[in-house]
Amino acid sequence: MQASSLQLDSSAITRIRLEANKAYPKELASQKFDLFGEAGLESSVEVGVDAEVATRHFVKLGIRMLGTETVHPPYALDIEIVGIFNCELNEAENRGSLVQVNGPAVLYGSIRELVMQLTSRGPFPPLVLPTVNFVGPEVECGPDGRLLKGKS
Repeated sequence: MQASSLQLDSSAITRIRLEANKAYPKELASQKFDLFGEAGLESSVEVGVDAEVATRHFVKLGIRMLGTETVHPPYALDIEIVGIFNCELNEAENRGSLVQVNGPAVLYGSIRELVMQLTSRGPFPPLVLPTVNFVGPEVECGPDGRLLKGKS
């Protein structure tokens, strides 16, 4: 195992809304929910660089699932987390790419765990968000995680 060039310095939940769906069908109430795509699970990512320290980056990740006309999930959620990262890669292009792809993935793990913990105290089975990646289909990364081509 080797330490990543991208290290999380700190993170903070800046928005959280989690609401149980009181109209969720009783016949589904004991089943694990897994229709995330159909329920409108979406993310938003913002990445920035510290104006004074080029190796210091911020990543803001938002996760929302409010339901759709066809699928109403057991919980509606809207969560935002901000992370401050330090990236020690020398090349600015690779540094930015590493932050843009891996930064949201690190923060998503925190959101995923928080949602599971909170919903385990709710009226339905715990909501376990799916495992995802933040690399778009047009992006290709090397074995070290560096972006080889494309944009995420």
